[in-house]
Amino acid sequence: MHRSDDFPAIAGLFCAGMLVPVFITLLVQDTVSLYLTGRQFSYVAAASFGLVAWALLAVIGLDRRNFVFASVVIPWIVLFSVVPAAAIATQLEALEYLFWETEDLGAYAASFMGAGLVAVAADRGIERLETEYDWAPASQSVAVGALVLVVFAAVVGGSVLYVTATAASVSDVEPGVVGYSVSGDASLNVTVDGEPTELRLRTVTPDGTTYTERISYAAMTDGTATVPVAFERLGPQEQDPQAGTYEFELQSLAGLTVGEATYTVETPPPSVLAVETAPRHAELALEPQPDTSVSRSESDDEAWIGVVFAHQGNVADTFDIRVLAGDEEVVDQSLFVEPGRRGGSVFGLGDNAVERIRNRADGTATVEVSYGDQRVTAEVRLPEADAP
Repeated sequence: MHRSDDFPAIAGLFCAGMLVPVFITLLVQDTVSLYLTGRQFSYVAAASFGLVAWALLAVIGLDRRNFVFASVVIPWIVLFSVVPAAAIATQLEALEYLFWETEDLGAYAASFMGAGLVAVAADRGIERLETEYDWAPASQSVAVGALVLVVFAAVVGGSVLYVTATAASVSDVEPGVVGYSVSGDASLNVTVDGEPTELRLRTVTPDGTTYTERISYAAMTDGTATVPVAFERLGPQEQDPQAGTYEFELQSLAGLTVGEATYTVETPPPSVLAVETAPRHAELALEPQPDTSVSRSESDDEAWIGVVFAHQGNVADTFDIRVLAGDEEVVDQSLFVEPGRRGGSVFGLGDNAVERIRNRADGTATVEVSYGDQRVTAEVRLPEADAP
């Protein structure tokens, strides 16, 4: 039996339906964003609301005219009143996932408006079939059956993914490099073995920062996948590798842990192996030779300074090399070096740089190699001014 006094209940239904996705975003945005964009999540939420609304229309007998009116009006009222209030009461940044662009606001309200109208049309259409044809099932049965079928499919699909996820494991963690075009970014490459399924890899840094990455079904089709976890992603800003233990948790789609692994990062100071200097036009002999390419200026400089150092840590990283005159920097360079390899830098010193070193440090240059907060220095005397 249809009622004409149920508009407040219908309005409340729309308010609840539109606010639930907002609260889900606030609670588990990091997880949802691994699978859906904000716009896609809005459409899924609206479709779910439409399915529930159809079942309520058929079972409870909500007034269709009130429901149509509410579908057209309430989503926009909620959009311009309740949603902004929720954003102000929490954090504006927290809703950027759902409303990244201005158009997303309109799409959100329009999707719920459309879901309400489609629910009314479906209820009306099934009822007409029931009236005209004896074989047609009751509208309540169709609506509730559709809702139950969707829920059943979700439960079965989730169960299958969980069962296949339990067979997955982390087989290896080793240092690596991603984006190695010029310098690259240090990473830890996590190898996962198991059946094709949906997984998540949660990384916990030594300081407690967490980062979660999706491992898709497609990525696991060969039974194994290697996930590069770049250190620069492990925090709000780009971060260098931290000394300590990194923990990796392999999770199912539902968030249950199915595998674990750890990797301990060591960041000892570099070891300076050689510091050499040579006058202009002379050959600078560096021994031992660095494993990395050495940059050398093409200008007619007054003198050369070269340094070779060993990276003694177990992950790739960037080193800062400076030439100092006393405590004053003369020239500097950055160099990306993989673990266990030797890095080398050659600096061409012009007349002004050489003069500063002679005046401020009596002709003795200090070469400093920095790795994070650790600094190693070595001194070398410049060639005499009248050297050939």
